[in-house]
Amino acid sequence: MSNDDYHFSDLTKVNSAELSKEERAEAIAQLNDTFRQTFSGGKVVGTQRIGALTADERTRIPDAVREFTGFQKGDSPYGERDFSELKVGA
Repeated sequence: MSNDDYHFSDLTKVNSAELSKEERAEAIAQLNDTFRQTFSGGKVVGTQRIGALTADERTRIPDAVREFTGFQKGDSPYGERDFSELKVGA
């Protein structure tokens, strides 16, 4: 499967009973990857900690998020690539 297999308009496919648990997790992961790379199809929010960064530090975050691929099994236990920790260096 590639990122071209699922799009935000395909949410009914993700919720389909025809998908196995693994296929559903991969479909959600692809949607999450697409959103993370494009910031399209969802809402970007930031924590108070991000708001406390300097303007220069905050400008580096979007590119770091778009390029992030370092998900670990413990970060994303359901395989949906929806949670991790990202450190943006100074």
